[in-house]
Amino acid sequence: MPIWDDKWIPNLPSRPMSSTQPPFCRDFLVSRLIIDDTREWNRDKVNRLFSPSEIEAILSIPIGGLMVKDVLV
Repeated sequence: MPIWDDKWIPNLPSRPMSSTQPPFCRDFLVSRLIIDDTREWNRDKVNRLFSPSEIEAILSIPIGGLMVKDVLV
């Protein structure tokens, strides 16, 4: 899911985010914010990219334990 285009943070109002999209993150997906081995948010990335209110909302989103490929239903 694209970080900057989709409404993926449930506790925030709609787009646009209050933080500014860095040029190198244009095609970033939410999965780039998750550490694969531990299935935890990459707090360093989240803290660098987002505003304080967005950081709090993102880190409050639970991450599922299994890495399952997305499927269109």
